[in-house]
Amino acid sequence: MRIQRVTTEMLGELWLEAQRRPDSARPALAAGLMAYAWRAGLDRPERGLPYLEEAADVMRSLLADGGDEHVDGAFRVISRLALQYSRAHADELALAARQEAVALARRAAPRPADVDKKALLDLARGLAEAGRFAEAVTVQTEVVELYRDRGAGDSGALWALLGLAVYLDRAGRSEASLEADREALARMRQMAAEQPVIRPTLAIRMAGFALWFTAAAHPREAGELLREAAAICAGLPAVGSPSGVYMAIQAAHFARSGARAEPAAPGGLLQPVLGQSMYHWSFSVRESYRAGLDAIDQALAAQAGDSVALGDLLRRRAIRVSVLFDEPDRFHEDVMPTLDRAVVLERRLRAADPAAHPGRLVQALTDQAMALLVIGDNAGAGRALNEAVDLLGR
Repeated sequence: MRIQRVTTEMLGELWLEAQRRPDSARPALAAGLMAYAWRAGLDRPERGLPYLEEAADVMRSLLADGGDEHVDGAFRVISRLALQYSRAHADELALAARQEAVALARRAAPRPADVDKKALLDLARGLAEAGRFAEAVTVQTEVVELYRDRGAGDSGALWALLGLAVYLDRAGRSEASLEADREALARMRQMAAEQPVIRPTLAIRMAGFALWFTAAAHPREAGELLREAAAICAGLPAVGSPSGVYMAIQAAHFARSGARAEPAAPGGLLQPVLGQSMYHWSFSVRESYRAGLDAIDQALAAQAGDSVALGDLLRRRAIRVSVLFDEPDRFHEDVMPTLDRAVVLERRLRAADPAAHPGRLVQALTDQAMALLVIGDNAGAGRALNEAVDLLGR
């Protein structure tokens, strides 16, 4: 069936009909405005905003007149408006629209457990990007509770717990953050026992958590996680298949482990929530994060000789490319060379100072192992993890 495009003439007819029959015709006007806004704002989002804003006003007027049957429709329009504000880099308006959308989602839900989780997740991320981490924790905790009610076997719970751990840490509640991580680990182990096919994702997550537990000064737990990840790799086929799912998990955990090494955003600007997928970030944050890659490349070009500073830059570049990348088949070409170079560098630095703690080389090997699992080199990932474990045992 061919869907007819909404034209300006059709909008005029819908507007006149809404004047004649406001009770029954206003929903059709709002739907027409939303459809037209989508087409008008494809290339330049700001062009679609006036139509979406008018659609939102129409739905608000229906609700003000007591039209509770229109709550779902209002929620859809306001959610679309929040997205369009973000696309147009109107970030404060986008956050306000997300807050309004959540209020409508609560109103539309037959019971609290039925509230739209995506609306809550979007609001939590928006609050975190704005630096309002305590509020983000409150909203994200509600999402986690909704997933807990659904039982252990839901991957959405793992992402929700990761988000909660990130926000808790940024809110200064590091021990509560680690408890959320431990809950995620327990869920992962149970899921892998029931679904062996997800063992590669378990290995990636465990390596990623090992990086984070090391950064959080819990080396014993980090070492245990690396041993467990290495054991999982030993039970996998030597060669697997590249996976976009693996890449998303690797990027989230890899980026989170390097969050403290990234410079803070200047005052008043939004900041990326490292540990969450870039595709859930505000569009202005995506743009600034992508632009930051050029500065790292320039700094790398200026480096001469082996140094810790070079290793730090290589890692920051690998993290940023992993977050920005969306083509699993080319991951080998665009991400692996930087990680391989980092391992070679850290080996040379350690050879030059054998008494130094092996932590930097362990970190580089763990980074490399996670990426090797993404491209399906399970045997290579196992070797890297076993080398990391051996270094820790010395």
